[in-house]
Amino acid sequence: GNVIVQRAAAGRGAGSEEFRHLVDYIGQVNALHLPHETGTDGRSAPGNIKPYVVEGADPPWLLRHVMRGTPDQADGYRVRVSLVQRDELELLDGLSMVDLRAELSQARLHVYAGEDATRRLERDLLARTDTIIAGHFLGVPARGKEWGGEGRCQPPPEEVLQRVGIAQQAESIRLEAAVRVEYSARDPAWYARRFAAPEVPLRVLIPTCRYSTYIRHAAADLADAFASINCIARTLIEPDNESHLSSAAYLRAFAEFSPDLVVLINYTRTNIGAVIPAAVPVVTWVQDSMPHLFDARTGGAMGAFDFVVGHTHGEFCEQFGYPATNRLKLSVTASTSKFHNGRVEASLLERFACDVGFITHHSETPERMHERLCAEVSGVSGGRVCQACDLR
Repeated sequence: GNVIVQRAAAGRGAGSEEFRHLVDYIGQVNALHLPHETGTDGRSAPGNIKPYVVEGADPPWLLRHVMRGTPDQADGYRVRVSLVQRDELELLDGLSMVDLRAELSQARLHVYAGEDATRRLERDLLARTDTIIAGHFLGVPARGKEWGGEGRCQPPPEEVLQRVGIAQQAESIRLEAAVRVEYSARDPAWYARRFAAPEVPLRVLIPTCRYSTYIRHAAADLADAFASINCIARTLIEPDNESHLSSAAYLRAFAEFSPDLVVLINYTRTNIGAVIPAAVPVVTWVQDSMPHLFDARTGGAMGAFDFVVGHTHGEFCEQFGYPATNRLKLSVTASTSKFHNGRVEASLLERFACDVGFITHHSETPERMHERLCAEVSGVSGGRVCQACDLR
């Protein structure tokens, strides 16, 4: 399956190399375990695969390997892959060797070709410092001048990745200092005055996650509910399906929005990490009995500015060290802008009558669930057409 390139007759000379790619590149690439597969990714959860930067697609086997080795995750996350190549003709030569239409048509693949390829990559990454941009770099040897090539990208991609990583870290340090100044004077007395008679609307920050089947929608409804009582509410969520938020995103929200209150659904301050200032109240709305909430480390870390509302299970205090104060039991709520809160018309009752109603949620996109169910049914039915396809 390898493609060997022979120099044109007019270009051959004594002592020159006549062939390129006279190596089993496909065999080498197929034996390559990508960093996230070997545990060197720095994150154990499959959905948190870091971005990749690939230099060179001549030959294209490494690019194909990276794209196929980073499929869309079940929760909807797509691994961002950036391809950089200094010589556009070299890129086209590589792409002529194999059909990569399926890979090239994916929006998560970003191609930078030309003399300024890595400079454009650097500019784009610097615009994404609120997301995780430090990832993995892999490359293939560039075509040298003896073969009419331009050599490697300048500056080299690994140098660009190092620079943007340093810039992101510097931005986080700057924002952290601004947050420290903003919240230095806030104590219980300050908040007592602020919440008692706010001269300006209270500001509420609701961090959430794009890769959820329920929480991101509930967070949006919660923001609307706060707005209806004259608060300024903002959700903090990934900008697209190729992103995971970095600490800079949280720090920027506190430095620029300056919230008076943080509300988390199913997560505590400790679960989120050290990105929430100690001097801001955090309310944890317990919607579901999630395992990480039933942990003595979580309960023991609760302080005076930590509150729990919703399903405040008795085990929180009895077994897991949650303080007896700062908690309020509330029933499950629903947004009346999304869910009907009146009587159901008789015609609808008849239309949707059923013997058994089963409503649940699943941690994968509808498309991924459909693919999985089709594969499962196909295996059981001996390859017959899946009847679930009629449900699309």
